[in-house]
Amino acid sequence: MRTLEQRYQRAEAFLPANALRQAYGWHITPRWINGSDRFWYRVHTRRGFEFIHVDPESGTRRPAFDHAALAAALEATLDLAVAPYALPFKTITYTSDETTVTFSVDDVVYAFDLISATLTAQSPEDLARLAAEHELSSPDGRLGAFVQDHNLFVRAFDTGVVTQLTTDGVPGFGYGEEPGGTMTAVTDAQSGLRTPPAACWSPDSRRLLVFRADERQVKHLHLIEHVPLDGSLRPALHSYPSPMVEDGDWRTIQYVLVDVTTRAVTPVAIEPLTGMESPFYFPRAGLRGFEFWSRDGARLFLPVRADGYCAQRLYEVDPATGAARLILEERAETPVLLNLFEFDRPNLWVLPDSDELIWFSERDGWAHLYLYDLAGRLKGQITSGPWVVRDVLHVDPATRTLTFTAGGVDPQRNPYHRHVHRIGFDGTGLETLTPEDAEHLVTVAPSGCCFVDVFGRVDTPSVSVVRDADGRVRLALEHADVADLLAAGFRYPTPFTARAADGLTKLHGLVYLPSDFDVRQTYPVLDAIYGWSQLTVTPHAFLLDTGAPVGLHLEIAAENYFVPQSIAELGFIVVVLDGRGTPYRSRAFRDPAYTDPALLTGLADHVAAIRQLAEHYPSMDLNRVGVFGHSGGGHNAAKAILCFPDFFKVAVASAGAHDLRTWHAAWAEMWSRDPERLAAASVATHAAGLRGKLLLAHGDMDENVHPLQTYRLIDALIKANKDFDLLWLPNRHHDFTLDPYFVRRRWDYFVRHLLGLEPPAGIAVNPGSWDEGL
Repeated sequence: MRTLEQRYQRAEAFLPANALRQAYGWHITPRWINGSDRFWYRVHTRRGFEFIHVDPESGTRRPAFDHAALAAALEATLDLAVAPYALPFKTITYTSDETTVTFSVDDVVYAFDLISATLTAQSPEDLARLAAEHELSSPDGRLGAFVQDHNLFVRAFDTGVVTQLTTDGVPGFGYGEEPGGTMTAVTDAQSGLRTPPAACWSPDSRRLLVFRADERQVKHLHLIEHVPLDGSLRPALHSYPSPMVEDGDWRTIQYVLVDVTTRAVTPVAIEPLTGMESPFYFPRAGLRGFEFWSRDGARLFLPVRADGYCAQRLYEVDPATGAARLILEERAETPVLLNLFEFDRPNLWVLPDSDELIWFSERDGWAHLYLYDLAGRLKGQITSGPWVVRDVLHVDPATRTLTFTAGGVDPQRNPYHRHVHRIGFDGTGLETLTPEDAEHLVTVAPSGCCFVDVFGRVDTPSVSVVRDADGRVRLALEHADVADLLAAGFRYPTPFTARAADGLTKLHGLVYLPSDFDVRQTYPVLDAIYGWSQLTVTPHAFLLDTGAPVGLHLEIAAENYFVPQSIAELGFIVVVLDGRGTPYRSRAFRDPAYTDPALLTGLADHVAAIRQLAEHYPSMDLNRVGVFGHSGGGHNAAKAILCFPDFFKVAVASAGAHDLRTWHAAWAEMWSRDPERLAAASVATHAAGLRGKLLLAHGDMDENVHPLQTYRLIDALIKANKDFDLLWLPNRHHDFTLDPYFVRRRWDYFVRHLLGLEPPAGIAVNPGSWDEGL
């Protein structure tokens, strides 16, 4: 039997970054080269990290460059050791003729000639012709748009000439600036980070559609940097605008069109909007932009969210005059989304040549696609049935077909597994293009001729291939190698299904067992919870992010997959599931997030599912059940121990969004615009119910979930005369779940209060480095 110190060592070994060092080829993200269907990717192999070039047309896969030659050239230039498969950069850019790749090391840009294998540092003149990270490059590659002093500028790459396009931008009402309460304002200011403007170029590079938020009357929140990083003794105050729902119509949103030639600024003539954040589908921060312009730039189709999340509208805008015509509006009592992951590209495709529109809706209770004309008349429902459309991947007007991902088309398969399907605009000819019974993460080539498919299951390492438009595998790319991970004792989690608290709804989850699990022993149970409406956290594939778009949040995917196993190694059985109130199922499945005032439906589902699971695992000791979660999961972990005290005995709630009334209004209004209704969901309402052991943790620089939310819960617990534990983390922002000190303290808390053991003294957790596995 392992000692407790050995269990801690095992838990450390399976923290995400440490585990990933022993997994190879598990994921790739294709980077399309100069708008072509060729791409490169970087992959972790047994040799290290390799850059690969792929040409789907010729069916070739080869090294993107001679790694040894490039390493030798860098070594000579930098006068330090450089290993061929540990190169000091992660991204490359091909020149237009693909004979040279460029990359950056220590803010110096180098060019490596693939033919002569020579390395040169880029001159200032060469760099001036490239878009900087804070610039939004025009489609013709001539101009870079950027924000400075709250106004919009463009820089000509060939001459370096900078032109100021606007002059009336002021603090709190700038052009293309992020609203102040979008979770990173203070962090960005501290780091000096500049991001591209929240704007979108017209295809002819003549105009910019620009987002503006008037926050001049918005009240501020404040963060106190108690231990300043600059060594000062006096705490530093950081303030930023962040409205709350009780503020009412707290911010005015508008769009303007800016002509880069005449510098004319034309407001888009739609009614003032309130409440929304900057559109996440603008092409910034690496996210895909929306392409709602006609090809000639003469027509713009603008989607906007209104009345909180309860209305979606589509306008046609004349870019020359700003005149707007409402094409379509959809309203509901609960949020109307244009994608089940609301921060991804809307499932909205406009076809100006045929005066048609593909629209996404949950109006029949399931997420489906509808065909309209541009007069707003419904022509027909394209997809239908008890399953959900996830993402529209490609639309082919010539064949009048579209390709999309969906979950649950085959009722015998996991409804969270995405498959690629194709269907005609008239709703006929539905076919499945990815036959493997697995989760499929797909990226379509720019022309639509093929797609990259990374597929796998929680107990089956992923495979990466190129498929043609009909789904036939044309080229094998990678096959995950996890032999070292398994040899180290890792055991795959086991999927299970259970019924929700209503006795009817089917839930899907995973159970993690210690690698030395002994059926003759009993183990405390831990519930790893999130449970809010925008994300799922149950992995449904090996190290693939099943809760967000392809290529995003790979660190989150690894954390979701490995952290439960890490904690299980301490001597627990860990359960992960997504109850009602979470996405990717029917509308009825998600609606309790908005219709249950106390937000207890999902928690009741967790209790019901764990009780059922214990019938199959007699080793689960239901007298020793704990729960942990972060952010929205922190809310639910705290609420679990307060509202279900007979079931949950120990909880760790970190960075909890405990009171929606105090959250940024653009998030809070997803649940309600009524402060009294939001008050009913507050964790503090249930403070008197605490009977078990509760550890609250928060970072003092958290601008995503402001520390005031935990302070308000603390205040309620004190007023209820309840004992609790508190961990305050100086200089931590929102994402501290893998902070080594917090990791150790969370382990200690469950070991002490559920295992009944005293944690080993002097343990310092090493969570590893993401650079070694990602």
